[in-house]
Amino acid sequence: MSTINAVQLPKSTGQFLVGTTTYHWIDTKRKETLGDHPNRELMVQVWYPAQTTGKKSDYMSPTLRAYIARNADYPYSLFEFGYTTKQVLTNSFEDVPVSDAKSHYPVVIFSHGFGAPRYLYTSLLEDLASRGYIVVAPSHTYASDPVEFPDGRITQAADVFRKNTGAFKRNEETRAEAIALSKVWIGDIQFVADMLEQINHQDSKGLLTGKLDMQHLGLFGHSFGGFVTEQLCRMDKRFKAGVDIDGDLIGYELEQGFDTPFMCVYVAAGMPSKEELARMGMTEETFRSIVGGMENKIKTLCNAIPNDTYQVKCKTAHHMTFSDYFLINPFGSPEEQGKVIDPQRGVAMTRALLGDFFDRYLKGQTSVDLLDNASQNIEIVIKA
Repeated sequence: MSTINAVQLPKSTGQFLVGTTTYHWIDTKRKETLGDHPNRELMVQVWYPAQTTGKKSDYMSPTLRAYIARNADYPYSLFEFGYTTKQVLTNSFEDVPVSDAKSHYPVVIFSHGFGAPRYLYTSLLEDLASRGYIVVAPSHTYASDPVEFPDGRITQAADVFRKNTGAFKRNEETRAEAIALSKVWIGDIQFVADMLEQINHQDSKGLLTGKLDMQHLGLFGHSFGGFVTEQLCRMDKRFKAGVDIDGDLIGYELEQGFDTPFMCVYVAAGMPSKEELARMGMTEETFRSIVGGMENKIKTLCNAIPNDTYQVKCKTAHHMTFSDYFLINPFGSPEEQGKVIDPQRGVAMTRALLGDFFDRYLKGQTSVDLLDNASQNIEIVIKA
């Protein structure tokens, strides 16, 4: 398939070149409940500070691009994203050696949004790696856009995704289903953390052995992955800092704090048009209750956490500002034009927030002041 044009992801801001590699891991201790594989099976991509350049990494493989072009029946419209008509150019290199500038690097795990592919956040993940982090992103199988495995299999989103897209916040039945699904994702992240300990001891690829500073492990997620991040920071003490990016906090224990530094980044959403509301299956009343309820829950949680917390309201952001979505397909609908922060500024804002937060709480750079940095950006209202 020929490409119409190319989209270059923004240049990374850190001092390091960026390498990337991908692992296929099977959790033999967990049964697969969403698909037909006997055990839970994950594809996991890692970005890291690199020593040299090499072959540029693909945003997605040619095989996966061709598969998507043949299959339009997905919960998200991949054609709308522009995946099949644009070549997205990354800033990372495949399987090159890890930089020897430091003996090891702090680690950050990322959990993508519900149904979104891990690579939709490449501009953020590459940037963290360029700043001196090893960044790890699993695809949550059967709750992600198509996932390609080494033997050629490609899995699609399961019925649980198709049935509940956009509905998890609307009633107690779907809320219970969301919490049940979050336990699968929590298991995924904990399994990934366990596997990172193993490859830090001995990586079969010979890349990451001894390079992961697992004593300084962070976690962040977007949308449903943001909710999973909050749950894991509450329950797993291996994570030393966490960021929820525009993820609704649908658990029940918000008034019970935890002692992990935490940041909530969220959209101060205006009322969508009638057409947008209809597409989401919402009334104006439902939309107001969701947005207002989300901000109240964030305040409740942050007030209950004794250590450092940050509430970051993004005044002109869209839910997909915190990804590559608008970089690939600027302002995907006419209704969004003129209402949403410029895609390049949106990515720069998100990169700065993540980098400054993890620099402070994983690298111990106490001179980093999120409040001072945020005051330079008129798109942000921040409360610590």
